[in-house]
Amino acid sequence: MMSGATGDGNGTAATIVSRNIPNSKTENRLSLATNGEYARTPYFGGEWHKIRIVLMFRATGAATFNPNFRFGLCNTNSLATSVGSATCTNFIGFSLDSGTYTWTHNAGVVRNWYSQGIGTNMADKRVNTITTHGGGVGSDGRHWGSQEDSRTVWVVEITRPVFATSATSVTYSFTWRSTSTNNAEFSVSKDALIRLLEGDVGNQDIVNITGTDAGAVTGSFSFDESTGAFDTLNIFWGSTPNLELSAIGVRKIY
Repeated sequence: MMSGATGDGNGTAATIVSRNIPNSKTENRLSLATNGEYARTPYFGGEWHKIRIVLMFRATGAATFNPNFRFGLCNTNSLATSVGSATCTNFIGFSLDSGTYTWTHNAGVVRNWYSQGIGTNMADKRVNTITTHGGGVGSDGRHWGSQEDSRTVWVVEITRPVFATSATSVTYSFTWRSTSTNNAEFSVSKDALIRLLEGDVGNQDIVNITGTDAGAVTGSFSFDESTGAFDTLNIFWGSTPNLELSAIGVRKIY
C-alpha cells in the first residue's frame, strides 16, 4: 500500500508477499530481498517545499545483522539512476552503511524486535559517491519489528526553501521519529498511516504512535538539484534478512 502516488512504481528483488497479522487476518506486503529496491513518483513530483514520508515495516529474521539501508528521494523512478545504482543521478535522504550499523535482535514479551544503537546518517548520492551528513540532533526510537505480525514506523519530514534554479544550493532540513523502546512490541494499525501523515512530526498522534519515551531528531545540509529533481520516493535494501513494507505514505504539505 502506498498513499500519495498515481502511477506505478519500479522494483527489483521485490515481491508481494502475504503475511499473518493479529486477529487471524492476513495482509499483502512489499518484500525487498538482498539488493532489493523500490522507486515510485508521487503525484506532485518535484514540486514541493515540505513533505512527510511514512514507512510502516519490519525486518524478517531472528538474529542480529548489519543493515544496508538507504531511503529518501531520487530523480525519476528508473532504477538505472536510483540510489542503488552506480550511476545514480541524484539522491537525498538517509544511509545505513552495513559497515557501521548493527540491528541487534531482542527477545520481547509478546514480540521480538531489532534495536539500532546509533543515530541514522543523513546522506546524498551522485553517481557512485555517497556523502553522509551526520545523525542530527536529538534521539528517536530506532526500534524495528522482526516478527511477522509486527508493524513499526519511521516518520520523516523534509523541508526546503524557495530556490531560483535547479543549480541553486539550498538547505534541506530533516525531522524524523521512529518507534521507541516502549512501543517496540506493538503492532501499529495500518489505518494509523493516515494519522501519521497529518499534522507535524511533533503532533500528539505521531508522538503516541511512535512512543512518548522517544523524541524527534533534526538535521540539515545544503544540496541542489543540478543533476536531477528530487521527485521520486526511493528505498534500497542491501541486506539479509528481507525488509517487508506494510504501507508507505507520502504527503505534500506545501
